Amino acid sequence: VLLHAERDLSLVNVLKLRARQRGKLKTSEKKVLSTRLKKVVQTTERLLKLTKNENQWITRIQYIIYSKLARAEYLAHGKFSKRKDSETISKELALSFAALSHLESLRLLPQSTLEFLQATYEYTLKQHAGNLLSSAELENFIVEQVVEAKEAEDELAKLLFANGYDKKSHDINMDN
Repeated sequence: VLLHAERDLSLVNVLKLRARQRGKLKTSEKKVLSTRLKKVVQTTERLLKLTKNENQWITRIQYIIYSKLARAEYLAHGKFSKRKDSETISKELALSFAALSHLESLRLLPQSTLEFLQATYEYTLKQHAGNLLSSAELENFIVEQVVEAKEAEDELAKLLFANGYDKKSHDINMDN
């Protein structure tokens, strides 16, 4: 199931690279991109259902992160509408960033993987989260989203807090 999602994401990335070289997506490519991203979301949701009783919390968190990144990718680039669901996109990306950095701090994820994923999605997160200019504002936004998700009984947030996540918001001093 995971290989199907990875195959479809690879095709999406190839289409996005070709479009970037050309300057825009062709109509047929837009349809394929949208369809494949929708398939990826459905596949990752099916993967989450199949692994609902996963004993290792690390593996479960990785599947949830993958699903959240796929959903954010679909909402940001695959669902062509006039208004994007910025709240959902920013929430999914913020939770994924928090989980990825927590796994990296526990030495369960290579730093290069964390840096790659942050470089890939940080602009999208900033774009959909509002006017986040500094890295401290971005970090505070991520922490706030994780706390809100825990209160909303999100599985990823619950797993993070159950396994040592304890980030706090930073005070931001603005010099006039």
